[in-house]
Amino acid sequence: DGPAQVPEIYVPNVTDEEVWAADLDDDNQAYEPIGQNTMELSASSQPRLPKRIAKTHALAFDELEQRLYHLIGSLSHSPLASLAPGAWESLQIGSTLLEAITTICAPDIASQHLSLTSTEPGNTLHGGAADRTIPIGAAHSPSIGAPVFGPLISPLVLMLRDHFWHDPLSCASELRPTLDALPGHQRHNFLALLVSDNSCFATIPDTAWSAIDAEIQTALPLLAHHVSATSPSEEAGRGDGTPLELYVQLVDWYLVGSCVGRVGVSELMFTIGAPQLLLQLVLLHSATIQLVSAWKWLHRACCLHRPLLLFTRQVPTFFSAVRSSAYLVCRRAELLSWLWLLAAARECLPHKTTAADSDSEICAEAEVRLAMLAAEARDEGAIEPLLVMNELLDHQRAAVGCALSAHEMLCSKATTPLTEIVRTLGLHVRQQIAERRGTGSKGGEDSGARARAADEKQYEVLQRVAHSLKLLLQTASAPGKAD
Repeated sequence: DGPAQVPEIYVPNVTDEEVWAADLDDDNQAYEPIGQNTMELSASSQPRLPKRIAKTHALAFDELEQRLYHLIGSLSHSPLASLAPGAWESLQIGSTLLEAITTICAPDIASQHLSLTSTEPGNTLHGGAADRTIPIGAAHSPSIGAPVFGPLISPLVLMLRDHFWHDPLSCASELRPTLDALPGHQRHNFLALLVSDNSCFATIPDTAWSAIDAEIQTALPLLAHHVSATSPSEEAGRGDGTPLELYVQLVDWYLVGSCVGRVGVSELMFTIGAPQLLLQLVLLHSATIQLVSAWKWLHRACCLHRPLLLFTRQVPTFFSAVRSSAYLVCRRAELLSWLWLLAAARECLPHKTTAADSDSEICAEAEVRLAMLAAEARDEGAIEPLLVMNELLDHQRAAVGCALSAHEMLCSKATTPLTEIVRTLGLHVRQQIAERRGTGSKGGEDSGARARAADEKQYEVLQRVAHSLKLLLQTASAPGKAD
């Protein structure tokens, strides 16, 4: 059997005079030759389409827009993580993303996008108002800290962020062009995203660290101006996009990651004015609850940097701000940690700058509050006081070796009574653990399932407190044979 015979297709010989499109179709409609009877449309004469055609055109545009959102939303840096270090630049991935961001951020496209989304209140494609307020162009730019990175820009920005996380060395040459492609107020948000995971920059070259540090120092003055000009009560309910939150996220770069142990970080923070600004905020607005991020940053900074702790200790009204803070009232562990730090730091000051009665008041306040917490932790079935005590011990252990020495934290004249309180509680905790181990059960045998679960939880918390206390006390003494 030979190969199958393929029927030949007749192709007519086309000449210049013949036009195939002019032949009649099944609907008896003839196509006019191209170039003849062409209508010249002026700028003022716009064609009016029938309603049916206009509706079809609108649906097609919505479908095209939905596909664009789906395409950009599916972008991810994960498939690119295995590329060679130079492949990102050779394939021009970064330049393509920057070009796309620049195109999306163009003022004319911004006006078109905002008009489309604002006239469709029931459109679920664009999400809520935060997605519709894509800050592009001067006419549509929101204030610092407003919701940014709409659904078109977010995947592109996240790809660039993940690229810097994967290859921190590229920050030295690519961070500046990336920020230039974004509108001014969005640069703060991108920097906050970039430094949100400092573990990626734990070990980076000095050139990359200097590039990130230079951009942060450039962005901080404008944010500081907005923080100073805005009352914390006015920012209530705005979430994590407030100027204060962005400011704290950026200055948090100097507390963790590659800045830990770096020489001159304390002096650098004083130079940019971060401790001064946040300390002024908590002193003026201690009664408001909206300063959570400011209190947390100051506490971490004073635990890690001795100059910051001594500077804070010398502010006469700071002790009153700590006692009247609406946030610290709800956070007993941080409140007790502040009192302990202030009591210990008094012994480290080069000369007396506060009154003696103020020093004794701080020590007395710390001793009374710590004794009350220890008494609550000894109650039968107590769990929450033990958790607070465990958190307090972790805070103090973080400060040992950084802001304070072990002797200053545990064995000074002001802190010895505090150490004795936690040491006595530690004896009680170890006794409770030994008794439960002696019975061979962490819960009562005759108790119900709920009671046994509570006993097991308390036993676990007792072990955590005992372990944290041992680690703290061992910073001032050598471990024994039982350890």
